[in-house]
Parts: sequence; C-alpha cells; structure tokens
Amino acid sequence: MRTIAVAVPVPRLASLSYAVPDGMPDPVPGARVLVPLGRRVITGVVMSEDRGARTEERSKPDQRRPSTLDPRTSDLKPRPLIDVLDAEPFLPADVVTLAAWVADYYACGVGEAIATAMPPRAWIESERHARITEAGEARLLAERGARRDVLESLTGGRVASVAALAKKARGVHGVLAGLEADGLLTLTRPLKGAADASRTVRVAVLTAQGADDLTAMKLGARQQPSAKATAVRRRFSKGRRSALHR
Repeated sequence: MRTIAVAVPVPRLASLSYAVPDGMPDPVPGARVLVPLGRRVITGVVMSEDRGARTEERSKPDQRRPSTLDPRTSDLKPRPLIDVLDAEPFLPADVVTLAAWVADYYACGVGEAIATAMPPRAWIESERHARITEAGEARLLAERGARRDVLESLTGGRVASVAALAKKARGVHGVLAGLEADGLLTLTRPLKGAADASRTVRVAVLTAQGADDLTAMKLGARQQPSAKATAVRRRFSKGRRSALHR
C-alpha cells in the first residue's frame, strides 16, 4: 500500500500516515491534501513521499511525541486521502524542512509549525451544519425549551452552522445530538475554503503622461516663489524704503 506522511494543523500532533488510493497521483512533498481526521476533513501538507518507515532523522519528532492517532504506531489501517489540491509543491522543500526542525526543537506539532508558514485562505476544512427535517417541521410546535429554539432557527429550509448556534445559547451541542437522534434534524459537514490561496490586489501605476504632468508641476512649483518667501521680501523692501526716507 502506498503511504505518505502528512502534517495536519493539530497542536502537539506528529505527522500522520495516509494511504494514496489507486488511480490518485502521488502528491509531492509540500503539496496540500484533503485528509480525514476523526469526523472532520481538514487540509494537510505532505512531508515526505516515503512508502514505509522514514529515515531516523525525519522520524525523531514522531518518536518523541507518539500519537495514538498515528497509524504507524498502532494496528489501525491508514485512512485514504480524500483529494490532492496541488500538483506542484505549495510550500518549498526548504520551508517543509525548516518546519520539521522547528517542531523538533520546540517540541510542538509539525502541523503547527507548517501552519505558521501557510498564507491565509490556504486551508480547507469541514464545518458542521444543521438542517431541519420534515419530521422536525411537523414536531416543531410540540417541542419546548432549547429544542424548540433550535428548530425555530432552522425552520423554512434554513441552514445554520453548529458554531453559530452554539453562540446563541449554552448546551446547544447536546440539544443538537438529541434532535439528530430523534430524526428532527440532520448534521452535515460541508467543506469551507478554496484550494486557490491567491488574492487580487489593486495597484496604481503612473503612466507616461502622468509622469510628464508630475514633472511640469514640480518645475512650476520651483519657478513660483512660496508665500512665505514673498512675505519676507515684502517686509525687507518696506524696511529698506523707510531707511532711505530717513
């Protein structure tokens, strides 16, 4: 089975092994990949193309901080990649190597070190959303308390993130679990973010005509005396005429 080492942005977590499905191109080191982690889907960065045990130097951070989630240190079968986001390295090889060194030196997760080198909007991850079902619409008026408040916020086909619902009241996570178990709502995990981390920036550029106008304005300013200099000359001339009259 083809496996690769992937760094995920989770505190104090070593790189994890994931299987490359048949038919999917092998991602290069520094490329971003979509991987499952628990019940989530997050973005990881490929650390190596190794198909088995890595070299001793690269495996030091993982040996010092073994993870129960790492398939290399357990009997779990490596989970497959979901998608490869980059055909070429998103992060240069020297940045990946530096991140591995930082994780080793500061005893942090290699994914944490990688995250500091990633630009904004470079991550894709799943986000839990709640949607009311037909049974939930039918039971809406029969519910009371927090359960009814949640259903009312979703009625009419509205969809809300679990994070947004949790900000409105405490204990929402338990309420959502109960409503889902009763079939009154469904919880989905759509992906948010974009594979393209680039952005458009508006830039002003001076044209040749603008440069000529700017030069003319500067020359005109030099030829015309300033108001302060004019006032000084006037006071000097006035004082000189007074002295001559005396």
